[in-house]
Amino acid sequence: MAIPQLPARRLGGPALLLLLLAPLSAQADSLDRLAEKLVTLRGEVEELNSELKSLREQHKSEMSSLSRRKAELESTIQKREVSLDEIREEVAEQREKAREAGVEEKALKPALSDAIVNLKTRIRRGLPFKVDKRLAELNEIQKQLTSDVITPHKAAKRLWSFYEDEVRLAEGTGIYQQTVTVNGEDKLADVARIGMVMLFFQTPDERYGRAVREGGQWQYEVLRDDAAETRVKELFASLRKQIRTGYFTVPNALTGMEDL
Repeated sequence: MAIPQLPARRLGGPALLLLLLAPLSAQADSLDRLAEKLVTLRGEVEELNSELKSLREQHKSEMSSLSRRKAELESTIQKREVSLDEIREEVAEQREKAREAGVEEKALKPALSDAIVNLKTRIRRGLPFKVDKRLAELNEIQKQLTSDVITPHKAAKRLWSFYEDEVRLAEGTGIYQQTVTVNGEDKLADVARIGMVMLFFQTPDERYGRAVREGGQWQYEVLRDDAAETRVKELFASLRKQIRTGYFTVPNALTGMEDL
């Protein structure tokens, strides 16, 4: 059986042109959006590159600063070690004199007085840690020695014990309490002592600072920099947790100690 043929339907010219242009228009819009996104991404990459460069420069600057501070600290520690060696030599010399056979009381007494005077000078010029208490102990030894309340040999023994305490102070670190003068006002504060090299303080009103030596005098300076204050807070927190070893970043508190 023959299948009847339906007459073909012809599309008009304008209709066919619209069908052909529609995909091209959609493709153009897609390319425009991709181009815009590419421009945006390129801008973000450039911004990130700029931030990375800035961070690298900042890191380089911080490392350079840390290196300088490390060198300063090492130099100061070496000076303090030399000072400790001098103290040990002086103590050993005085002890040897006391042990020498036939040493008379009158000969030993002036030597002890000189040793007390020298030690007082070191304490006054050194780190301002419990200075009054340490000087008071020396004054008591000197007073009893001068008034013959104790013999020179007994005074030498007490002075030797005092020297040993001074050496332990130079070798240890911890938190203590003492009076500090901040802006002309005396305050009982917590102090973090790092050997006999640096001293930081925390007042009851949560102000942090450091002891600095200027013009031959020790002063207590409040920290104004937020980053420095944060570092000192972390130091106090670590010492209160009995963390006494490790790497700590602290503000420079070595200013003015060159002549010690």
